[in-house]
Amino acid sequence: MTEQQPVERQELSPASLTYEQTRDELKGVAPLVRDKWQKADRSAATLLELYQSLQKDEDLVPEARQRRADEFYSREAPKIEKAWQETREELQGGAEALTKMATPRPKGENLEAATSDELLTAQNESARILRAFQRRASAPGPFKQSATDVLASEYAKGMKEGGVVGKARCRGTLAAAEELGVSPEEFLAPLRTEEQRGSLDRARRLEQAAYSIPSSAPRPGAALNSRVQSASNIISKCRNDKRILQNTLPTSTRGTKRRTRFSGRLPFGSRGSEPCV
Repeated sequence: MTEQQPVERQELSPASLTYEQTRDELKGVAPLVRDKWQKADRSAATLLELYQSLQKDEDLVPEARQRRADEFYSREAPKIEKAWQETREELQGGAEALTKMATPRPKGENLEAATSDELLTAQNESARILRAFQRRASAPGPFKQSATDVLASEYAKGMKEGGVVGKARCRGTLAAAEELGVSPEEFLAPLRTEEQRGSLDRARRLEQAAYSIPSSAPRPGAALNSRVQSASNIISKCRNDKRILQNTLPTSTRGTKRRTRFSGRLPFGSRGSEPCV
């Protein structure tokens, strides 16, 4: 029998990670961001436990249970939702920064316009590329370059030229692609280095992690309206107001969809015993 090799957690694909593993182990999440995410999840789990303890309290009439539950929700939900939102924004910001790093560019240049002159030069390049494409498209003959081929050629020339001129050509190509409705990925992908592909992959993992975070804290109604109600069923109700991760993940660099696999348990991991943040 072949001995199974250990798996390095930081190299796991999002397709093989549960929600808890994504939160606790995904590489690239800053420690402070991870800590805030974990605390918010523990607080949400604690809130559910408060609801369930009220539901089991035979000394309280239903109206009193609902009133107490509403008080818990009003006190804790805004803090939980704020922490989730801040965590989501931090992850998305990290993904955006990595995506910029993954964009091919002339050596020693970034693609941000530093001056109004650079912006104008890029606009002129975009107009030139669009005119050239339109001339080729209207010229007679059966063999014509597609928009993607033209854009790929222009961007590659900008990479080769380098400096301010090459930067303007690359920026102009990106603007022309937007005008023509062509995804930049169609001509940028072949130009990426291995390091840039790694940055893009990490960016998409962070995007996926951001998508997995709930938007709304669990409300008390689900916990109080039924005497037999699992925590996972309750928490699923607080995720109904957003497009859940399984249906909304960005496409990976290989053209497949990566999904975080949820465990069926309460997506906050262990039952939180710490006070709500």
